[in-house]
Amino acid sequence: MFALLMLVVAVAAGSDLAPQPQPTDLPEIGRVRAISPACGVMRDLIIPSFRAAREADARFVDTSKNLIRYVGGVADDSTHSPAPPVLRERLLNMVGNDKTKLLQDAQIIANALGDPRLSVDSLDPAVQSEREQLQSLYEAQINRAGLLNQFVMREENAIAMTGVGSTTAFGGRNLRPATAPDARETSTPAGMPILTGLIGSADGNSMRDWADQIRSGVRSNENQVAKAFYAIATSCLAK
Repeated sequence: MFALLMLVVAVAAGSDLAPQPQPTDLPEIGRVRAISPACGVMRDLIIPSFRAAREADARFVDTSKNLIRYVGGVADDSTHSPAPPVLRERLLNMVGNDKTKLLQDAQIIANALGDPRLSVDSLDPAVQSEREQLQSLYEAQINRAGLLNQFVMREENAIAMTGVGSTTAFGGRNLRPATAPDARETSTPAGMPILTGLIGSADGNSMRDWADQIRSGVRSNENQVAKAFYAIATSCLAK
């Protein structure tokens, strides 16, 4: 469905190298002039937004790898008890940078939602459908970035508490028994992995499952949104 939608919208948008229409021209869709507001929205707002979402998906592939690397950093720092945990901080910064880039991709969609052509007051049902689906796309994208943000904030707090009598999940010094309750367990959002720093493979599996869950949720949303956009895009090509 993604490939089919992107094929349709690529035709609708035309080549990136093609001359852009003058401000006084009607927007071009395929080889015909678009008189439908929904078709103009499809070309100018929906296509760039969906492209941004797909670029964010590709970026999250690297983010997932950085999350696994961070697990290794937690284990290494817990084992060697560094002061400060330099490796862990560096790897967490990489995840934080990924989160920032995902927010930037989501902002492209937010900007499209703020365009007056997608006004909530539009009387065109096709435009309202586009707005509804784009809002859904935005929420899935911003929620993914939000989950990463929560994770980064939690881990920054964990690093800050290194060496103040916490468990290995907070660092590697002044260790209490592994069975002692971890303060982070009471504040971790549902589904977010709890890193013990004791068994790297178990932490890695938990992190991998969490990333896969996030990816699956976003993919499901994009499939549903793509179906709605596809119907509108094909109607524009038929004009």
